[in-house]
Amino acid sequence: MKQVKTDREEMLAVAAHELRGPITAILGCVHLLEKEALGAQARRSLEIIRRSAMTQTRLIEDLLDQSRIAGGALRIRRELVDVLALAEEIVDALRPTAEKRDIEIFVRSEGPATTCADPQRLRQVLHNLLTNALNYSPLGSRVDLEIMATEDQVVTRVRDSGIGISPAFLPHVFERYRREERSTVNGLGLGLTIAHEIVELHGGSLTAESAGEGQGSTFTLVLPTFDEPCANVASG
Repeated sequence: MKQVKTDREEMLAVAAHELRGPITAILGCVHLLEKEALGAQARRSLEIIRRSAMTQTRLIEDLLDQSRIAGGALRIRRELVDVLALAEEIVDALRPTAEKRDIEIFVRSEGPATTCADPQRLRQVLHNLLTNALNYSPLGSRVDLEIMATEDQVVTRVRDSGIGISPAFLPHVFERYRREERSTVNGLGLGLTIAHEIVELHGGSLTAESAGEGQGSTFTLVLPTFDEPCANVASG
């Protein structure tokens, strides 16, 4: 069923589009300045600008995705995806961030794991889950990524040893604009909502488990496998 955007979502979508231009210009200038001979302090300042602009870019993309979801316009294009290879690529990109906080990321797989999915959207989901796990994990801890394939599905689990999810908030973890009061991570509360919607468009499921506060969290992503060719099949 096609959803209808609220006035607030329409306003946020317009604002997100308007913000895209200035952020793109800022990142373009940063890219040009990075080629110049700058001192150490100037480079540190430039890196702060770059990181801040990238954070704003992610927030803008979340707003645009939420607008597409509300209007029933979020689409996926399926092709055969190696889930393990995609996950390892994301882990490699996130390792520097993890190492700064002395967090180890362990990847375990029980053989090949392929599914019919939109690789860019699946990358978005996995990146969100792993980034959340790192953000909410204490210094010196670990994050586990497990991928298992059966005859009819691929199961991916992201487990952390962080602050956990309170029993009262657990039923609301995928609701839009909802953030637990204990959260210290900046954001709009849309990342998990969008990930959940993307997974459902793929005919899969995304669930959250936690034994409670301070007990860590586990997010389980289940995607179906397909026997028939899936290249260039659009849905959404």
